[in-house]
Amino acid sequence: MGKNNPLMDVMNAVSSSLDLVIDAPRSKISTMSELEALALNDKTLASLRKQYLDAKAMRIQAQKQFGTDDGMVELAVLNEDSAWCAMQTRYLELRDNREAMRVAQAALEQAEYIEKQKAQKEEDRKTLAYYQSLQMIQKIKERDKIDYAMLIFALLMLRDTYAGFFRMQTCHKFNYMAT
Repeated sequence: MGKNNPLMDVMNAVSSSLDLVIDAPRSKISTMSELEALALNDKTLASLRKQYLDAKAMRIQAQKQFGTDDGMVELAVLNEDSAWCAMQTRYLELRDNREAMRVAQAALEQAEYIEKQKAQKEEDRKTLAYYQSLQMIQKIKERDKIDYAMLIFALLMLRDTYAGFFRMQTCHKFNYMAT
């Protein structure tokens, strides 16, 4: 293979554009809840939320390990319920606090703005990938036209260059067969 291999160029172009065009599954960014926004600025709520999530994980683990009817699972369920109640109590206290709610609303708006920016960037990336794939297809079509035109040109050149050669051989064989 020589340095200028049109087939390899096309294959490389397709391969490089597939990285841009193929969309890998991406996790969706969920919006921040009010509880999470309040927990950002309240250490007590953040701690209670963590305790609840830990208790929930321990309950799930206990159910997997011991089954649903085991005494350990019952204790894990009680622990989870207790943690949930404590977290909800602090959450309700903070909802009554105007300053805490103002700060939480600002955090929610900031999170929403960031999510919109990420969504816009993803949309721009998809649009660019689509445009680049269209450009690649156009280049391949143009290259194919050029290659086809070059093939026709080469065949015409061969016909004109070797016309006499083929004619002499054909005549010679014809004459040879006739005699």
